[in-house]
Amino acid sequence: MRYKICLLWATLLCLIILFYINATNVVFVNNSVLKPTATSEKFDSFEDCTSEPVESYFQLRGNYMVFYNYAQAYATFKCHETITYTTHADYTFLGNVETLVDRWNGPVSIAVYAPGDDFVIALKSIAYLRDCRNPKIKKFVTFHIFFDTDHYPAEENIAKPFNDQYDCDLEAPYIGNKSESYRIKNKLLYPINVARNVARVTAQTYYIFPSDIELYTVRNFPERFLQMIRENPQYENRTRPAVFVLPIFEITADSNVPDTKTELQKMIKKKTAITFHAKLCPACHRIPQYTKWIATKESEDLYVFTSTSRTGSHKHWEPFYVGTQKEPLFDERLSWEGQSNKITQGYAMCLLNYEYMVLDNAFLIHKPGIKKYKEQLSKYGKVVSKANAFIKKVIKPQLQKLYGDRKDCFL
Repeated sequence: MRYKICLLWATLLCLIILFYINATNVVFVNNSVLKPTATSEKFDSFEDCTSEPVESYFQLRGNYMVFYNYAQAYATFKCHETITYTTHADYTFLGNVETLVDRWNGPVSIAVYAPGDDFVIALKSIAYLRDCRNPKIKKFVTFHIFFDTDHYPAEENIAKPFNDQYDCDLEAPYIGNKSESYRIKNKLLYPINVARNVARVTAQTYYIFPSDIELYTVRNFPERFLQMIRENPQYENRTRPAVFVLPIFEITADSNVPDTKTELQKMIKKKTAITFHAKLCPACHRIPQYTKWIATKESEDLYVFTSTSRTGSHKHWEPFYVGTQKEPLFDERLSWEGQSNKITQGYAMCLLNYEYMVLDNAFLIHKPGIKKYKEQLSKYGKVVSKANAFIKKVIKPQLQKLYGDRKDCFL
């Protein structure tokens, strides 16, 4: 009884915050606030392209309270104008935002996990980024905040309206000992797929790029990608569902992120760049026709280099790709610590017979530094084992009931 009363009071406080933040017309349903309705505006260039409003609202999502569009970018876009980079973090990863948005140069949607005392540090980090760093952050990046219903921030912290003014002479709030965070001290698993979906469903644009915050694209990718689509309508007008894959690489800690494929090719030869997770899980990010891809000279425009399915030698593939809201969401029951948090979505897409169209002259670079072991395996062995069993015994049969079964699809 006491828990229900606390939850009700917390929900009411959330409503007060949002009225402080942004005067919004709201509708109550089951102690939550409904997402604003999309406009009926359509565009001939993309099928089912509907422009979404950008308004602050909150909603219970499973066991999490989510503040959507908590700190909004001031630039807005119609659904056909650009692509949204959707990603996630806790406050300790927010130092990646500046490099990411500077290279992307378009809208970015970030879901920030901030339970308990991490809530205050997360808000200070967002304020610091918006007020003290690259102006592109305030222009392009929209932040969403979420936390467990069992780990609410202190009431006095929730009730304060967000203020993005910050003393820029102070150190960035996200710099410090990660082990001191509320999440780590309370041994909370990172709900990576909740975060991925929160960031994704709020995107304004038809095309989205669900990615991880430490992955950087070539510069001005949205503009170049949409030019490719306009010049190649066959990519859009298809009967088989498809997504557009960006090959992904790691670079040594002392290397600079390459801007062009030509620079990347030189780094490959010097062995200062390798394919992503080559030392951990080579099959997870194996690039189709890699030898030919890396040997092909750079050209100015993006194009589809090759296409394949998530079968055969690519049955373990976990690519990062540009897609739309039509792709299945990520399973929110899986955590970062349990690994295999993307593989179930890949399996669903295989059952749906998706085609993966691999781009040339575009790629991803992980934040400098090559990993040589899996942190999850050394620290979270029991969580990994439990997650793998849950995937096999529960999620796989559920996906087969939804989408049917195919013998060449692997999970």
